[in-house]
Parts: sequence; C-alpha cells; structure tokens
Amino acid sequence: MAGELAAVGMRPLVAPLLTAQPTQDVFPAKGYDHVIFVSEHAVIHANAVFEPLKGGLVGIAPEARWYAIGPATDAALAAAFAQTTAQAPETVVPEPARSEGLLDSKYLQHVAGDEVLIVAGVAGRSLLADTLQARGATVRSWLVYRRVEQLPTLASWPNADAVDALVASSGQGLELLTRQWLASAGAPSSRSRSGGLEVPVCVPSPRVFELATKLGWLKPVNCPGASAQATIAGLSQQGLWPPHSGF
Repeated sequence: MAGELAAVGMRPLVAPLLTAQPTQDVFPAKGYDHVIFVSEHAVIHANAVFEPLKGGLVGIAPEARWYAIGPATDAALAAAFAQTTAQAPETVVPEPARSEGLLDSKYLQHVAGDEVLIVAGVAGRSLLADTLQARGATVRSWLVYRRVEQLPTLASWPNADAVDALVASSGQGLELLTRQWLASAGAPSSRSRSGGLEVPVCVPSPRVFELATKLGWLKPVNCPGASAQATIAGLSQQGLWPPHSGF
C-alpha cells in the first residue's frame, strides 16, 4: 500500500501495529464448491502449506469457484498461482471489498447443499460463515494465521504534527492505533487539542467507521475497502485529497 500511496504524491509513514503469524491448523480436506480467501495474509499462509505439493495452492479445490476479498488478496492469489503450472481458477473479487460485498455475489445466493471453505485468520468476523450456513451451505473454516500485536516504542512513533491522516485496515488495528495514538499524544499541541483524535482516520467499512466514532475519532473517513485505491477514494470524497499543501 505504501508504494501505491507514494506513487500519487503522498508521503506514507509505515508503522504496522499487527503482524500475522502462522497457526498449525490442519487443512480440512474436502471436495469444495467455493473457496473464499478473506485477506492477503490468508493467501500467503495457505500457500506456504500447499506450495511444496503438486498443483500448489490450486490443489485446495481445482474445480471450485474461488473468491478474494479485495485487490490485495486477488494479487496474492495471482502470485501464488504463478508459482505452479496448474491451471489457475477464475477468481471472483467483490465490490465493495468486504464480507457484505461478497455475500451479494450472484454465485453465493443459492448455495444450499454446497461445500464452502473460508480461509481466514483466528478471531475474524463470523458474518460470512453464519450467512452462508443460513443459506444452506456446509461451511468449514481454515484458520491459517493469527494477528499478534507489535506496538512500536513511543520514541519511534511519528509526531502527531507530522501526520495529516491515519489508516486503519481493520477494527482490531483501529483499536490498537487509538491506544497508541493517545499514549503518544502527551501534551496537546496546536494540531491535537483533543489528544489527536481530530486527525482524519481512514477505515475500510461502515462497521469500522462506527467503531471509530465510538472510540472518539472526530473525523473518521469511510473508505470502500482497505487498499491504497480505497484509501485515496475515501480521502478524495471527503475533499482531503489532493490537499492544498503537502500530504
């Protein structure tokens, strides 16, 4: 994301608050009709399991319909497919790039009796599984990674006066960002009279937008996903990009 934001003239400061670590969850072998990857990390960690095997990641379910939530997830799938000579399945990428957008897909409206695999992280949302089960599908989840906090030291955290906007790619990330941002605020400066919570914060969905409001952020920006393009679109819609001065 940072490279894409820099390409349009922004000056991104990268300070990840979460890291994805692999689990030991065993692949639930089955003949699947639908395979859903909820994130780029889901692809990366699933591919680490299947890459040594004949057919690579495609071996999960060669005949299934595959889904990728978001362009970054789709790009990760394309990279994984490129590592093997097996024919890559066609991938459905929903718009908007979140669970709700995927559930609107015409391919998932009538799934009674279908077998669905959701490749995701530990403690993710249950909306996909719950809804597809309610539609009559048999749903299995393969939890290939877990998110682990990696909070930076306050000394390495950027000064609030140097930041024009923040980006949180998930609800958990936003909660950590809020904690870190408030801890680093110290004495309010000319640009952070409310502890810095008036800085625009880009969030990937209405659900996380609502969370931002509850956490006290004064200028949450609802973006259509967690990608660089979605962040730019959200800032543009709010008149925050392109800026009058440097961003």
